Amino acid sequence: MPEKTILRNKLNSKEYRFNGLVQSSRLPNKSHLRQHFHHHILYSPEQLPPKVDLRSHMPPVENQSHIGSW
Repeated sequence: MPEKTILRNKLNSKEYRFNGLVQSSRLPNKSHLRQHFHHHILYSPEQLPPKVDLRSHMPPVENQSHIGSW
């Protein structure tokens, strides 16, 4: 069995589990939010480009030397 990773809040001793999702037992109230993955477009590896350059969508690098960042 895989090891559980948790985050513990030191103020109230609550634990939050990482590395896992718990499926909800209730559906959203709005019907348009009740979608299934098979309703979306699926691409095969051959249909995807070998590389994608996302640099044009990123903000510029900022000087952070004033906050002690190295």
